[in-house]
Amino acid sequence: MIGPIHFMGIGGAGMSGMAEMLHRRGVAVTGCDIRESPATWRLTNLGIPVAIGHAPEHLAGATRLVASRAVPATDPEIVAARKRGLPVWHRAEMLAALLADRPAIGVAGTHGKTTTAALTAIALTAGGLDPSALVGAEVREFESHARCGSGPIVAEVDESDGSLRHVRAHSVIITSLDLTDHLDHYGDLQALMETFTSFLRGASTDGFVLLCADHPNVLRLRAAAPGRVLTYGLSDGDYRARVLEQRGARSRFLLSRGGRELAAVTLRLPGRHNAANAAAALAAGLQMGGALTPMVDALASFRGVRRRFEVYRESPLVVDDYAHNPVKVQAFLRGLREGWPDARIIAVFQPHRYSRTKTTHAAYAGAFDDADEVIVTNIYAADEAPLPGVSSRLIVDAVGPRRPVHWIPRLEDVALDVRTRLRPGDIVATIGAGDVWRVSEWLARDLEGVPV
Repeated sequence: MIGPIHFMGIGGAGMSGMAEMLHRRGVAVTGCDIRESPATWRLTNLGIPVAIGHAPEHLAGATRLVASRAVPATDPEIVAARKRGLPVWHRAEMLAALLADRPAIGVAGTHGKTTTAALTAIALTAGGLDPSALVGAEVREFESHARCGSGPIVAEVDESDGSLRHVRAHSVIITSLDLTDHLDHYGDLQALMETFTSFLRGASTDGFVLLCADHPNVLRLRAAAPGRVLTYGLSDGDYRARVLEQRGARSRFLLSRGGRELAAVTLRLPGRHNAANAAAALAAGLQMGGALTPMVDALASFRGVRRRFEVYRESPLVVDDYAHNPVKVQAFLRGLREGWPDARIIAVFQPHRYSRTKTTHAAYAGAFDDADEVIVTNIYAADEAPLPGVSSRLIVDAVGPRRPVHWIPRLEDVALDVRTRLRPGDIVATIGAGDVWRVSEWLARDLEGVPV
């Protein structure tokens, strides 16, 4: 691939990993973003020129531009690229190009794909396959969103805007499929199913497809899958994870195939859903020829990905998670309740985007049933403008009939409120895709006696 390739929004979760992978392959890369971040600092330290802000002069010498979906088509930098005849690619088109030259496992689904992609990359690494990986969050073992090896690629594939139609992977894992989120793009379940069907049909006939048997909509895709189709899950599947124990952040399950026991697996991740994610990772590793015992050992020491059950303090437990729609919130809190059945859980939720709040607010009614108290903050807008009549009070009203819920708009006030009411044995969980993690950071520092 000929560079330089210029990335707009290079600090984004998917963009930064692709930029790093290209750089490590010897392709010249430049980038820009509207603000500095740990991702932009890391890329700069790797030797990638990163500018802050958008400007047409950033395109000097570029052979193509890759734009984050957050960048509007009217941005002067994109307009200038088109005037110069530079190809302007969606990030999914760049991902497709990266996956084209070697066997790839595309991990997709409406929930669980980030953790599953990370677990799969960890398993293949331990199994002796030296994979590359592109994950939508920083994997602690890699200290990056990306790993660059000589073997197959494990890639998380985003479904939010339908762009996974651009991606073709040798093999595929589908973790889940429902229309809790992205209603503004898809409109109905049929449109979502058609998009996943298109993605699945792009798999190779000599690859494999792993479908989660716990999700009926995923199993409906079976007929569209080329090549070898296998299933996995908690209650059924060719590969089955039977949960043996859940205690705190530790889970144990028995992995079997076709009724034959393969291994007892320990995870440092709570929740039955993570047992299913790990089963998918081990099944993929075995299908690729990885050695089972070192893969199981590696998952036992896996430290997780950033903002997925990220612990800021052990006692009292202060933990943060990226969950940002009703299904994800419910799964995260259910994992906490299963691991800590007697704890009082205080859930702090920051809604993400006005459009998402508008389409999903009613579904939050039961999402917090495993919490004892709920605090809802103002909406984190991301790149959106406010919508008339849409505020976080919609979620407060949905949750109110089922759980004690408080509306505290400012994060600073949330930290102060929780600190005054915190009791020994409590769990504080900050939840959302914005900057609600700051509450966990402030609270942990305050409990340690460190000025905040």
